[in-house]
Amino acid sequence: MGTKRNIVFILGIFFFVLGLFSIAYSIYLKRYSEVIWFCYIGLVLIGLGLLFRKDKLVVAQLNILILPTIIWNIDFFYRLLTGESFWGITDYFFLEGRSIIGNIISLQHIYTIPLVIYALYLIKIKTKNAWRISVIQILLIFVISRLLTLETNNVNCVFRPCFDFALTIPYTFGWIIAYFLIILITHFGLSNINFLKA
Repeated sequence: MGTKRNIVFILGIFFFVLGLFSIAYSIYLKRYSEVIWFCYIGLVLIGLGLLFRKDKLVVAQLNILILPTIIWNIDFFYRLLTGESFWGITDYFFLEGRSIIGNIISLQHIYTIPLVIYALYLIKIKTKNAWRISVIQILLIFVISRLLTLETNNVNCVFRPCFDFALTIPYTFGWIIAYFLIILITHFGLSNINFLKA
C-alpha cells in the first residue's frame, strides 16, 4: 500500500510541477494566451488530483484530454515517421529554430495519458459524475479563451478548427457539441474499464 501511495504522490508532484513550469515558460516567452491551453491546465489539475487522491478531478481532466491527445499523437508520429504533414496540428514542433524546452514540454502529449491511467489504476475510480466537472471546465475555458485571447493564436481551437474540418453549423455551437460528445464518450469508456474501478 505504501509503495502505491508513493508512486501516486511522485506522479502528482511531477504533473503539478510540469503544468506550472509549462505555464511559467509561456509567461516567460510573453505568450500569455498559452497559459490557458487545456493541456497546461489539465496537467496542474491532474497533479492536484493525484496529490490529494481525488479521482473525480483526475477523471475530469482525462475526459477532456484523451481524444484530443490521441489526435495530437497520430499527427505527430505521422510527421515524425514520414516527414510529411498530416493534419498540420504538430507542424509547429518541427519548425526550424523551435525551442528545445518548448518541444520537451510538448512531448508530454505522448506519456501523460498512459501515466495518468496507471495512477488511476492505483487509486481506482470511485466517482460516477466527473463528466459534470469536465463540462463546466470546458465551458469556462471556452469563454475565457474567446474573451482574453487573440483569434490569431486560436488557443484551444475556440475560433476555428485546429485542422481542416468543415462544419455545417455555427462554429461555436459545433465546438461545444463536439467537446460535450468527447467528454461523454471518454467518460463512458473510462467508467467501463474494469481494472480502473474501485
